[in-house]
Amino acid sequence: MHDSGPSQHGTGIAPIQSTRDFQLPVLEFNESPASVRDEFTSWLFDEQFPNVNSGPFLSTALNTLGFGMNNYMGFGTMPMFSDYTNDSLLGIGVDARTSSTGEFEFMPDDDTAWLSSAKRQKLIELMRTRFIDAENTDITSLRLEIFSGEDADAEEHILSLRSMQLYLGSYWKHFHRQMPILHQPTFSADTANDLLVLAVMALGASQLGSRYGRLKTTAASKFATFVAWHLRWQIFMHADFRPPAKLWVFQTLILLEFYEKSGSTRLLHERAHVHSATLINLMRRGTTLTGEDETARRTPNPTTPDEAWHRWIETESTRRAAFAAFCVDASHAIMFGHAAIMVVHELRLPLPCDDALWSATSAPEVGRIHASLHTHGIKPTTFIEGLKRTLTGKKVKANNFGRAILMAGLQSITWHLHQRDLQVSSLGASSSLGMPTIWREAMAKSFDFWKRDFDDSMIHMKNVALPWQQTLNSEDRDACASADVVHHLSHIALHVDFTECQIYTGAHRLFGRTITRADRERAKTKMLEWSKTPGARSATFHGLQILRAVILQTTSSADFYTCHDDHLLNRSWAIYHALLVSFAYGFAMDGPLRPWPAQLPAHDTPFSSPTPTLGWPGIQTSTSDNQFHTYLKDARAFLNSTSHVKAADDLRSMHSGRNRLAGMLRLFAHAFRDSRWELMQEGAQRLERAVQILREGEA
Repeated sequence: MHDSGPSQHGTGIAPIQSTRDFQLPVLEFNESPASVRDEFTSWLFDEQFPNVNSGPFLSTALNTLGFGMNNYMGFGTMPMFSDYTNDSLLGIGVDARTSSTGEFEFMPDDDTAWLSSAKRQKLIELMRTRFIDAENTDITSLRLEIFSGEDADAEEHILSLRSMQLYLGSYWKHFHRQMPILHQPTFSADTANDLLVLAVMALGASQLGSRYGRLKTTAASKFATFVAWHLRWQIFMHADFRPPAKLWVFQTLILLEFYEKSGSTRLLHERAHVHSATLINLMRRGTTLTGEDETARRTPNPTTPDEAWHRWIETESTRRAAFAAFCVDASHAIMFGHAAIMVVHELRLPLPCDDALWSATSAPEVGRIHASLHTHGIKPTTFIEGLKRTLTGKKVKANNFGRAILMAGLQSITWHLHQRDLQVSSLGASSSLGMPTIWREAMAKSFDFWKRDFDDSMIHMKNVALPWQQTLNSEDRDACASADVVHHLSHIALHVDFTECQIYTGAHRLFGRTITRADRERAKTKMLEWSKTPGARSATFHGLQILRAVILQTTSSADFYTCHDDHLLNRSWAIYHALLVSFAYGFAMDGPLRPWPAQLPAHDTPFSSPTPTLGWPGIQTSTSDNQFHTYLKDARAFLNSTSHVKAADDLRSMHSGRNRLAGMLRLFAHAFRDSRWELMQEGAQRLERAVQILREGEA
C-alpha cells in the first residue's frame, strides 16, 4: 500500500495561502536569565527579521558555511551552490541507474552493488577473526549458524558473493533514497573502509524484500544482527575514532545507529540509545557542525577538476552526515522519548545540495550543472534560514532530504520547548520565563505549512516535468507517504506524552525500569485529564489520519499493510503511535467496550513468539482470511463513524463509539508480529493488551 502522491484531502490542512495571512506570534523571553538558546529561539520566531541576512546570527552562520571551497572547484568564478530546486535542471543529471519510468532497477551487476571476490574474502576474514563474543551464548550460536555450511561460495549461503551484493543493492534501493549521505556515483565497496561496507550491508540486509523468500530475509536479518553486535566496538577501537574523526567513522556510526534504533533487537536499540551522544560529541569536537573545511587547510588546493570534485564530495558528505545525525537525534526524541542532545543553532550549514549535483557522475557534468544553476540565479539556503522561513510561513526551496531536515528542526524546537515547560512547572512557576503557552499553536501551524510547502513542491515538479517524468515513480510515492506520516506524527508528539500513553496501555517495562502501581495510577490520572483537552483531540485526529490512509486502501489480506516489507523509516512506529493514542483517547472518554462485538473473538489466534534476545521473526500463525475480514470490517466501521471528523474539534460531536477499536488493534497486531524489528513485535503484544483492557475494563 502506497500513497499515490501528495494530497491535502482528509488531513485537516487548508490550501496554502499568502504568507501575509500566516501570522505566528512573536515569542519573547525575559532578559534574565539570558542564554544563547533563548535569544536564538526568540529570533527564529520573530517576523521583524524575515530574512536570515538581517538577523543577529548572520555573521556566525555565514562565516562558517565553508564557502571557501568554491575557489578550488575549477569551474571559474562560479560559486558553490548548496540548495537548489530540481525543476531548474530538467533533463540534467538524470541518474543512469533509473529506467525510462524513473523506477529503480537493481541488477546483480549494478556497480553500486558490485563487490569483488577479494573484498568479500577480506570481510569474511575480518568477521571470522575479530567478531567474537565468547561470553554471549546467543551471539556465539548466531556466529556458528552464519559461518556454518560446507560451501560458503554457494549462491544461497548467507555469506556468498551473491548475498553480499544483494545486501548492498538493498541499501541503495531502500535506505539511500531516504537518507542520501553516501555519494553513490563514486562509492566503491572495494575501496571503502571495511567497517563502513559492513554497516551498509547490515542496513541493506535488514531491508531485503520478501520477493527473495522468508528463508533468505530471515537469514539476512541474522547477518545484520551479528554484524551490528560487533561493529560498534570495532569502530571504538579504531585509530580514526578520535577528534577530529574521519568521515567514514561518522558515516558508519550513523548507519549503525539507524539500524540499531529502528530495525534490530531490543538490546541493540537500548545500546544505541546509550551511545548516541558519542557520535554527536565526536562531531562537536571538530568542524563537522560548522562547515569549516579542515581538509583545505591541511592539503594543497586541487589542481584538476577531478581533484576539486572529490574535495567537494567529501565536504558535502560531511555536511550530510551532520544533518543525518541531527535527524536521528530530533526524530527519535519524539518517537521513542529519548532525550534530544543537539539544538538547531549548532548546525551552521547550508542545506544539502541539489539532487542533480549529488548524482552527477563526473567533474565535467558537475561543471555543466553549476553553469545551469548559476544562469538561473539559484542561491544557497542555510539550514537556519530555511528553518526560520518555515516557522514564519514562507516557502523554502529544498529537495526531499532538505525538507526532512527542516522537519527535524521543527521537531527539535518542539522537544526543547516542551522540556522548558516541564522544568519550569516542576519548580511551581506559572509561566515559562516569558514564553507564552501558545507556542504549541505556533508549532502546529509550522508543521502544517511545512506539509503544504512539500505538497506544492511535488505538484509543481509534476507540472513542469517532461512527459516521461510526469508519473510519480516509487521514490516520489515513498517521499509523499513519508511526508504524510512525519507531519501527522509531529502533531501527535506535540500534544501527548507517549511514555504516559504506553503505561496507560499496559506497558510493564520502559527505559529498563519496571512500571509500578503508582506509575499506573499517575498515568491514568494524567491521561484522563488529557483526554478532555483540545490537544488530545488534535493528537487523536492526526492519529486517525494515519490509520485511515492504511485501512481505507485495503480490500483484502493480500494488499494489507505489511510491517515486514515497510522500508519507510518512520511509518511503522507512527502507526503504532496512532493506535495507542486513539486507544487512550477512546478508552479515557468511553471506558470499556460494551457490549463486546459478537463477531469478534474474545481471544486472538495464538502465534509463536520470536526469539526475545535476537529479535528476528519466527514462523507466525497467520490470521485466517475470514478472521482478517472480520477485523477489517470492524475497523472500517469505526473509521466510517468518524468520517464527519474533518478537523480536530469535530471530535466534540462524538459522544460514544470512540472506543470501538478492537478490530483495528487486532488487525495491526498481526501486521506487527511479522516485523523484523523486535520493538514492533513488542508493539503487537501491547496492542493485544489494549484489546484486553477494552474487554475487561482495566487500564
